Amino acid sequence: MRATSSLLLLTLLVGQSLQAAEKTAADILPASTIAYAEITDPKALLKGILKHPARQKLEKLDEYKQLFESRNYKQMRTLITVLQFQLGMTWQTAVERLTAGGIYAAVDGETNGFAVLVRASDKENLEKIKDTLIKLNRADAKKKGNKDPIPEKKYRGLMAYDLGQLKLATMDRWLLLVNKNDLAKRLLDNYLDDGGKRLASNAQFKQARQSIKGKPTAWSYVDVVALRKAGAGNGALKGKADDAGSEVLFGGILGTLKKSPYATSSFYFSANELRLNLSTPFDAKWIGETREYFFGKNGKGKAPAALPAKNTLMTIAAYRDLSQMWLRASDLFDKNTNEELAKADSTLTTLFSGRDFGEDILGAFHPDMQIILTRQDFSKAKVVPAIKLPAGALVLRLKNPKKNTGELRRIFQSLVGFLNIAGAQEGQPQLDLDIDKKDGVQVVSATYVLEEGEDKKKARINFNFSPSIAFVGDRVVLASTKALAEELATAKAPKSPPNKVVNVETVTYFKAIKDILNDNRGQLIAQTMLSDGKNRKEAAQQIDLIFAAINMFRDASFQLFTTKKSLEAEIKVRLAD
Repeated sequence: MRATSSLLLLTLLVGQSLQAAEKTAADILPASTIAYAEITDPKALLKGILKHPARQKLEKLDEYKQLFESRNYKQMRTLITVLQFQLGMTWQTAVERLTAGGIYAAVDGETNGFAVLVRASDKENLEKIKDTLIKLNRADAKKKGNKDPIPEKKYRGLMAYDLGQLKLATMDRWLLLVNKNDLAKRLLDNYLDDGGKRLASNAQFKQARQSIKGKPTAWSYVDVVALRKAGAGNGALKGKADDAGSEVLFGGILGTLKKSPYATSSFYFSANELRLNLSTPFDAKWIGETREYFFGKNGKGKAPAALPAKNTLMTIAAYRDLSQMWLRASDLFDKNTNEELAKADSTLTTLFSGRDFGEDILGAFHPDMQIILTRQDFSKAKVVPAIKLPAGALVLRLKNPKKNTGELRRIFQSLVGFLNIAGAQEGQPQLDLDIDKKDGVQVVSATYVLEEGEDKKKARINFNFSPSIAFVGDRVVLASTKALAEELATAKAPKSPPNKVVNVETVTYFKAIKDILNDNRGQLIAQTMLSDGKNRKEAAQQIDLIFAAINMFRDASFQLFTTKKSLEAEIKVRLAD
């Protein structure tokens, strides 16, 4: 009978131990966790970084090779060599075994503490790595005549170590690092006991986890409700905006976060792409009429697909009903900002011949707009500026082209006249005005006049510009150069993606960035020599390093879009082949 009882007791103890070992990080963390992040497969991430094509390109750079000759790097290599000898394995193997089950981090709302949980491949390797690190630290302290730097004590049969600001403990395959004693006790209790309130049982956390798409390299969760209750972002979330620019960029997002229960982020890593997705639940009703200018009616406002252009550097496409925002300024902005906008409205009304800026000028355009930047081609230009700048254009659509085209043309002509008067007072070259009409396209352009004796191949920076406005159908192109205005006026509009309501999209092309910098290579080298005190060879090497870094990337993009249930932002960087 006693033998049977002993066997039963042993079975229960073994079962409890196995149950504890199988607990996830969410089982160990408390329900009061307000932020959580995890890397579920660190081994794959480490392998991807070490064998990534971008790393191989970096290793070929002279600057990268010089890093291996630095004193700090040699000291680090010595420490790694000693550690590897003590462990009997390479540092890569040690990291892989230590993190085989994932890395998890969390912030607790009740204790204001943070914790990091690392799950090893097995208990033996974890204890070996932990004991070796502690042994080396204690040996170093003893050698220097210092006291034990890592005092230890037991809590419910588990050994814990005091690292100063951090506390360390191991639990079977789990390594715990935490900064608050109260939080440490909660985590150890959750590991040892069953039941109780844990993050894994939090319905909101479960919903957030289920919303994650695919298999991200890392992902995180934030309890936005808890943050709001704690007063985080009070100024941005509860008050009125104090800056018009920030409102245009982030107003709708802040309006969503006032109601949203949580937010998540997912990071995806591959050989040719880095992608970060940010997501939060979304309902157009949360925004209301005040910020309808941002997302459109029922959240359906769509940005246009960017027009194609040669040597494109960057495109920005957005949906923003600026007229509606301007007219609702009293609801959106604080007192000081409204006073500034009122002054601006008065000045702009005068500038636009008495027409109300918010209603008549901004209200003349559809909410979809785009900005396009391109590299300029000066190969056939008669006048070439010494410093070569990109060209830029703003593309809009008129609600009533017949009514507004003539008025906008006259306003542009008046602005050119104003620029000539202001420029003459400062010794700037004058602008000649020209109007072209061909195949339904009307272009009004202004070209700077080269002064007698000025070098045509090293002209002033002004000659980057030939301010122009083009009209075709309901499309209006306001551009810094006539060539770009004509190109975009006749460009065929691509189709928008059918299954997304894209609110903002930007794309940056790194080849164009490199080409523009290369156009100004001489100027960049001279500036580096002056600012950093380098000789020409050193300055050229520094510029080449910048070019090498740019060569590693193909393009970068950002999208803000809505689905039936979420507001999402996606940042994507594609690497060069």
